[in-house]
Amino acid sequence: MRRIAMALGFCLFACSATLSQQVEISAQPVFGRAHMAVFREPMEPLWIVLQNKGPSLKGYIEANSGSNLYRMPVDLPSGSTKRALIYPPGGLPDSVAYVAGRRRFVVKSAYAPPQLGIPLVAIGDEFGGLEAFAASSVGTDAFAKWIPDYVRPENAPDRSIGYAGRPVLIVGAGAERLAEAQWGAILLHTARGGRLYLLGGPGAVYLSVPGLADALPVERLRVKSGLNLAPLARALQGRPFSDRATGTVGALRSGAALLAGTDEECLMAVRSYGLGTVCFVAVSLWDRPLSQWPDKHKLIDVANWREAERVSIESLATATYWSTSADTVASKITLPSANTVVGALFAYFVLVVPVNYFVLKRRKALHKSWLTALICSLAFVGVAYALMADLRSLHTMVKTQGVLIVPTGAEIALLYATGTIFSSAQGRYELKAPAAEMYRADDSAYAPVLASVRVIDDGRDISAQVDARNLSFMRMHLDGRIDLGGKVSATVRHVSGKRYRGSIVNGTTFELQNATVIYPNVSMGSRPLTIRPGETVTFEADLTWASGAQVDRQHPSSPQEAFGAAGDRLPRFVALRANINLSDPLVKAEGHYSEQEVVAYLVVPVGRTQ
Repeated sequence: MRRIAMALGFCLFACSATLSQQVEISAQPVFGRAHMAVFREPMEPLWIVLQNKGPSLKGYIEANSGSNLYRMPVDLPSGSTKRALIYPPGGLPDSVAYVAGRRRFVVKSAYAPPQLGIPLVAIGDEFGGLEAFAASSVGTDAFAKWIPDYVRPENAPDRSIGYAGRPVLIVGAGAERLAEAQWGAILLHTARGGRLYLLGGPGAVYLSVPGLADALPVERLRVKSGLNLAPLARALQGRPFSDRATGTVGALRSGAALLAGTDEECLMAVRSYGLGTVCFVAVSLWDRPLSQWPDKHKLIDVANWREAERVSIESLATATYWSTSADTVASKITLPSANTVVGALFAYFVLVVPVNYFVLKRRKALHKSWLTALICSLAFVGVAYALMADLRSLHTMVKTQGVLIVPTGAEIALLYATGTIFSSAQGRYELKAPAAEMYRADDSAYAPVLASVRVIDDGRDISAQVDARNLSFMRMHLDGRIDLGGKVSATVRHVSGKRYRGSIVNGTTFELQNATVIYPNVSMGSRPLTIRPGETVTFEADLTWASGAQVDRQHPSSPQEAFGAAGDRLPRFVALRANINLSDPLVKAEGHYSEQEVVAYLVVPVGRTQ
């Protein structure tokens, strides 16, 4: 009998050990290591590898990070190995696991210790070679150092939110293997305010990707050998190059600024793209002679920090919300007036104490006071319940305010939205946003966060489950993208003095309402424009700007101040603002009230008069 019991115990132990080792799971940061950012906490997308050595499982990947819980459903057939790219909100997650029923398989591999600095991401086939950047300071901050990260094209994020907190991307040879979604993520990240460096050279065949045509500062590209890089060295104030190079040159596009070379043979040029900048360099950082040039780190310093830092999309959104007069969620809540509440309480007190007492005393029935007091209390509860009927009927109210950054010539616009949600009853609510790339709770000191957030990501659509308390408010941020169904093409040219001439072609399916120039300061002499789908409008305006004005671009009080003053020179870009009515709500939730307001910003590079 004892032998049978020992055999059964051994079998149970073996089975449990087998089940515990059924799934092997590992997690690796996309950018190789985590970062403790100086300016903004970066997103840390993770590649998850799952290997199932047992029977088939149905479960999900779970990443827990503070008040944010991220889940991605993944089915594991028997003997399968799967890779999944996850985007947990809130930085590097505290824990990652694969959950199947009651079984939980936790990641065993540890992350590398986070490094303090600003990530510098290189996308391509080259690994290493950017150590010179790590030794240089960022701007005027001696404590802010670049930290190079290297990513293979096939491992690059396919959502722009994956690059959040990484201001500089460098794209080199091998990027032709990037998928369309990955290119879209890179360009949308640039429109958010990033800096994108596109390197030439004999292996830069990726520059012919159709999606880059509207972002490149140059056109009519061609490979040329024997390039004289002396103009580049002078522009960067660096030491002379030892020999000539083979690179990719092109003609300067309208609205681009030449930094080195000539208009027909650009060595280095920049162009505005949304809130960010695209920089073209004719030669690769990994090819000679640039790879051995001791001053190559100045490429980033000149193109990225020569101008004052532009506004972030978060600051622009805040300034936009402050400047609107739209009602908030709280203004839609109907509560009984103070007089009604005080009157009801006074009536309850009068009925329970003096009236109840004198009536029962006159009828010689004071022993029944407990019953009449109970009846009065129930009646008062019924009155209070009736007074709150409107509030109970609301269930959930959502007020969404969004900002769209529309790059010229692009069909996809970058979305940043903030949703204020009111729930009248405790429960779990599901929010859906067709355009979302990520939800995250507002954890600032001024945000009324009273709920936990579960983000459900199936690789295509993202939804959020919110556990809300009774009569509670919460605020959430939404990062995403909107398909405009066409392109907005715009040109602005400097005529003379302060006079500018521009045209806007609305190739989208949406109407642009109250369109006006907000940067630089403008006196158009007419009312804001309404641009219907398929319509082209032209305008002439005197653009003015304050000489040497100082503004706080990180905490602006208006969209005009967010873009700031250009100083005593001609502006390189013009910012236009318009209201846009999207056909679908940004955030869908069960309830009787939902409202949204979306403001689109179009940043147009200024060209020269031809």
